[in-house]
Amino acid sequence: MGRRRFDANAVEFKVIARRAAAVFGGTAKVMRYKDDAEVNWVDVLGWCGPAESGVTAYATIGLSRYDNQLTSGSRPLRVELLGACASKVQTFAGMLASCAFNIRVGRVQPDAGRDLPDIVSMYEPTPARSTCCLCRRSSGPRSRPKYR
Repeated sequence: MGRRRFDANAVEFKVIARRAAAVFGGTAKVMRYKDDAEVNWVDVLGWCGPAESGVTAYATIGLSRYDNQLTSGSRPLRVELLGACASKVQTFAGMLASCAFNIRVGRVQPDAGRDLPDIVSMYEPTPARSTCCLCRRSSGPRSRPKYR
């Protein structure tokens, strides 16, 4: 039998999942999504609040380790993606992972208002909308990041 390789990232991400569950209540788990070649991967934290809420929140973990060509002043600006949906939508974590893959491999910069076409239609046969849109948090005015 071969030895299993130690993955420090996986351990770190499980700690993050446990912390999220402790802070927000409910349950949290980390899911790893790989590309077809199984070379690149994206971890997504899924947090399910109290059952009566009917909402599940998701966040990428580790996407911020990759350069995305954004800067704030002279400093690199790194991102994670967050989203929430009805708990009955089983495909949302995969959609978020696909958005992250597009950013990670440089197909798209993570700019607010940026559409990522055909993400939803990859997972839902007859979606009402086939595009994911990246939105800026709404906590007041901010300057737009610059691309290098």
